[in-house]
Amino acid sequence: MCLFQVNVTTTEMAVFVWGLVGIVVFYIAMLGVGIWAGTKQKNQSEEEVLLAGRNLGTVVGFLTLIGASVCCSLILILICVSVFRQSASPSSL
Repeated sequence: MCLFQVNVTTTEMAVFVWGLVGIVVFYIAMLGVGIWAGTKQKNQSEEEVLLAGRNLGTVVGFLTLIGASVCCSLILILICVSVFRQSASPSSL
């Protein structure tokens, strides 16, 4: 199920409202949890918050950077392929 459905013949876009509501509720809940957790910790440095007082080695940091960029690239490719398949399918013409 896709959040946005494109009608090729009329170039109108329909929004899947319940999916969009679910995403908004999720992000509001995540913001609430973040604010709540932030009020529990006082006088913490930035390094303490990010690494929990541990040391992040060069190799682990480099592999984390590569993994994050590869994951984002794959997600972007999958979204593009999905949109292309939906717009190029014979049923949508």
